[in-house]
Amino acid sequence: MGYWFNGAFAKYTVVPEDRIHLLTDSISFEEAALLEPAACVTHAVMDLATIQAGDVVLVSGPGAVGLIAMQVAKAHGAFVIVSGTSVDADRLAFAKKLGADRIVDVTKEDVLAIVKSLTHMGRGADVVLECSGSGRATATGIEAVRKQGQFVQIGLAGKPFELNFDRICYKEIKVTGSLGSVWTAWNNAIKLVEAKKLNLKDLVSHTFSLDEWEKGFDVFEKKEGLKVLFKPE
Repeated sequence: MGYWFNGAFAKYTVVPEDRIHLLTDSISFEEAALLEPAACVTHAVMDLATIQAGDVVLVSGPGAVGLIAMQVAKAHGAFVIVSGTSVDADRLAFAKKLGADRIVDVTKEDVLAIVKSLTHMGRGADVVLECSGSGRATATGIEAVRKQGQFVQIGLAGKPFELNFDRICYKEIKVTGSLGSVWTAWNNAIKLVEAKKLNLKDLVSHTFSLDEWEKGFDVFEKKEGLKVLFKPE
């Protein structure tokens, strides 16, 4: 809501019936609120990429989307590396807590060298999930993925940036862009939460009442925490 049709800044709102998903009592309010970004991730990871048990997956960008992507990849049996910058120190530590096999601060470590050291004969990652929207991270991801590997761009840069397409051709990389979700992606996200393979609840860093909406927006603008939730009383 709020993208393809009107949002919910109103007392009442009407949505198409086929956009409604019935949830069981096993899913909390917090988990339900985060199913939308989770569905976007399951669409990118499960519909647009193919991850098999034992694959090495690089997730760049440890925001909420990246942390969800890491968990979905882990649910498929992958060895997952999560990269970020020094600004992401707390989020990288949280990624480790959520199950990341290796975290990399790219301002202190060489992510390409680490990926090579953790893959067979240094061939590179089987799959790269770029969640930051950084042009530099995209370029690094193209270098990190193996020949005939998969690269999925999930994060939006919001502006054009240069990319060496020759590298994509030379390595025969499958490059896919991802936007939003589809109905089946929501269903997959719900199943992962119900199976306790996807921790969404701990991604909520701040909770406010509707009367505290200004505080919530301020936290969001300052990029503090992860997900900011408004909880109606």
